[in-house]
This record gives sequence, C-alpha cells and structure tokens, in this order.
Amino acid sequence: MNKTIAGAGLDVFETEPLPEDSPLRRLDNVVLTSHIGAHTREAQNKMGCIAAQNLIRVLQGEEPLFVAGPTV
Repeated sequence: MNKTIAGAGLDVFETEPLPEDSPLRRLDNVVLTSHIGAHTREAQNKMGCIAAQNLIRVLQGEEPLFVAGPTV
C-alpha cells in the first residue's frame, strides 16, 4: 500500500470561506464545496424523515433515534 489518497470531497474547513490561496484549491483530486455537500435531494428527504420519526418518538415518550447535543 502506498498510502496515497485517490480523492477527497470536502465541505468544511478550519477557516471559512476557504482562502483563495489555500493549497487545497490546487489539487486535482479534491472536490470542494461551500458547506453544502449534504444538500442533495436524497439527503434532504432523509433528514426530513428522521426529524419526523424523532418527533413521533418523543411525543410517544421514547428517546429520539439521533440527538444533536446533550440530552436533558
């Protein structure tokens, strides 16, 4: 194994927006997006379904499937 990365898709950076002189911008095996990588039709659909499922679970007194922070 030569430990080479074939490619990468990045949409979160330490500094946003990504500076124009960032070395990442010069790589031909990297796809950069402006923090919208998960905004596909499929992802939006799934996020809506998960939110609805979590709401139903909580209204029924159950724990949500996914929690975005500490539980109370």
